[in-house]
Amino acid sequence: METRIDIAKDPVFTPRNLLIVAVIVSAVTGGNLWLHRGDPPVGYARYTGFGLTLEYSLQTTLMVDGLGGWEPTESGGTVQVSLQGMGVEQYGVIWVTPESMPTLMRSLEGSLDYLFAVVGMDGTTILDRGAPMSMAKDGHEMIYQTFNLMEQGFAIPGIMGVWYCEEAGKYLQFYLIYLPDPENPTVDPQELEQKWLGYLDLVTCH
Repeated sequence: METRIDIAKDPVFTPRNLLIVAVIVSAVTGGNLWLHRGDPPVGYARYTGFGLTLEYSLQTTLMVDGLGGWEPTESGGTVQVSLQGMGVEQYGVIWVTPESMPTLMRSLEGSLDYLFAVVGMDGTTILDRGAPMSMAKDGHEMIYQTFNLMEQGFAIPGIMGVWYCEEAGKYLQFYLIYLPDPENPTVDPQELEQKWLGYLDLVTCH
């Protein structure tokens, strides 16, 4: 007669064990989220300085410089991000304190005029400035306008916007120049504005 011996095995995944695993996974995941809270998105880095924070893709090049060839200071400077390629795609922030500007230019429109004048000092030609338009940026009043920048015979479309950041005590100008295909120098204005707005979301002041 055949004798059967039943060996009782404890199930590996009992409801109790599954509950313990779920708790451990939740704790580890929650701990990682807590440790990395506030980090930039994957594939991005973060620049912080001079009263502003700018997130940028790791596939781009970031450069910090002063105005007029000087070193960047609390009074003025630039952070620019460039995407390498055949075309032109560059955005950045220019900061200026009111005290470093002529009194008559200490306004949103005046600061735009001031910055375009500074840009023109190095021989850069700015053409076709559009009418100023208004919007809000993180609760701040902001004005912006389109322009063309002449470079090596090309008219590169751009947008420059400015707001005054009370927390930093500075005028912040955010710009984009964009010409993805020099062989086809026509850029749709809506495409230009949407790209500018997308990059603008990467900037905060403090």
